[in-house]
Amino acid sequence: MKLKQIASLCKDSGRIILYDRTDSDGVVSQWIGDGCSCYPLEGLPYMEMDHIVNVFELTEKQQEKMLLRHEKTPPNLNLSDTDKSEIHVEQGIFTVNYGGYTIAVLRTSSGMYYVQQKYILPLILDLQGVEIYKRTDGHMDYFAVKFGLMLVGIVLPYVGFLDERFAESMESIAHDIRAKVDRRKNMGVIQGGAEHEADL
Repeated sequence: MKLKQIASLCKDSGRIILYDRTDSDGVVSQWIGDGCSCYPLEGLPYMEMDHIVNVFELTEKQQEKMLLRHEKTPPNLNLSDTDKSEIHVEQGIFTVNYGGYTIAVLRTSSGMYYVQQKYILPLILDLQGVEIYKRTDGHMDYFAVKFGLMLVGIVLPYVGFLDERFAESMESIAHDIRAKVDRRKNMGVIQGGAEHEADL
């Protein structure tokens, strides 16, 4: 993911989290994100937060309004290319726009999950053929975005929109769609391709 895209996500969220990851050989790599996602910093020297602030071209006023943290990788996130817990995820055929967010629907053998589309769309557009996998540490689920065998991003589920009002809205929409589908079946007009209520 391009650094400018990461900077835009962090600025929108008001948070920059810079992670240091030390592998089993003692090699340090760095990841960066906004606390809801993170991406590898590749092809760069070791970065301190001062460097990131300069690269992101943040003014002093912007810095004062943002949460800036430099810390070790959280122990519950596996930033290795493989994880024994991971299972493949199917990307849903639709997104949901709700409360100012575009939410992508992900399907797994254990149910449906939701993420903010802004965290995965740039990777999908930049890297042809990325795949998404659900990982878990036994307590928390999260999503690994991979290009081939290489991990290129980590995204946390988004549940901020899940409430009674949203559930009732979706149930109402589903009920209405089912009624219209049944009516059109009875009329014998269900066909493939795009259809409209009436021609203009």
